[in-house]
Amino acid sequence: MYLKIALLLSVVMQVATALLAVGLIKRTRFNISWILISAALLMMAVRLVYEIPQVVDGVIVESTFGLAISWMGVAISLCLLIGIIFINKIFNKLRDADTLRNEMDRKVLDAIIKAEESERKRIAKELHDGLGPLLSNLKMSISALDCNGDHGQQEMITGMKQVANESIAAVREISNNLSPHVLENFGLMSAVKAFAGKISESKVISMDIDGNIGEKRFQSSTEVALYRVLCELINNTLIHSEASAIRMRLTLAGGYLFIHYSDNGKGLPQGGGMTGHQGMGFSNIMSRLKAIDGRIELSDNGSRGFAVSITCPAVPFRSGEKESRT
Repeated sequence: MYLKIALLLSVVMQVATALLAVGLIKRTRFNISWILISAALLMMAVRLVYEIPQVVDGVIVESTFGLAISWMGVAISLCLLIGIIFINKIFNKLRDADTLRNEMDRKVLDAIIKAEESERKRIAKELHDGLGPLLSNLKMSISALDCNGDHGQQEMITGMKQVANESIAAVREISNNLSPHVLENFGLMSAVKAFAGKISESKVISMDIDGNIGEKRFQSSTEVALYRVLCELINNTLIHSEASAIRMRLTLAGGYLFIHYSDNGKGLPQGGGMTGHQGMGFSNIMSRLKAIDGRIELSDNGSRGFAVSITCPAVPFRSGEKESRT
């Protein structure tokens, strides 16, 4: 009787241990050592299950030595079960540590990007409010010059006016690129279209942008990160791809923003996907997306061109951000 009870307890604990071990295989990332241990535990459980009919049918005769060995098996099974439970707790703590580390990495990246954007805004303000008026004053002073009908001086003054006008336009463009007012005031879609519109004016490449986000506003860090990422992708296309067309689709669905970007250029060079071409700004793109819990993946664009899909949580605009935007 006692032998049967010992065997049944041993079988139950051994099966539970084996199932727990098998359940942890995925969390060990299919480590071969753990797979072997799990297989051994599973086989031990199967062997004990096989012995049950022999005990029930009285094939195994009870004796003091046999009873001691059976209860020793119970102790071994109990120790294995407790050990696996504690190992499971260790894996849970490791998972929590990974989650915490990822969260800290995200916060650090977010702080770095916010500091970078803050510095961009400061420099843009200095250019707009400091250098801009000086150039405008210079233009007015040039316009006030009296050349007394001297043709040579007239041409010189005209040239100086042109240089002043170009300098003012350049300062305005640099200031806007550093801190685009359209993004702050009207949102992601408007800012991307405004940026693309400037490029389309050259007639070198066509830009097709659509989506369902309209004038919807999102968290400032989300809008800034996605705007910078798309600008980087457009810049890569202009420099490296020899493309004649760019297409972007921005879709809001299920609390996520989905962006599909593609061009009809020559695509990426062979070797390592995006990670093999860090000189093209992909490391910066991935860092910005990581800060907003986003991800980017290469997409199929047929036999020609470059295409990526971007996904990130669509954190809505909060009224408390109003002061930081103005």
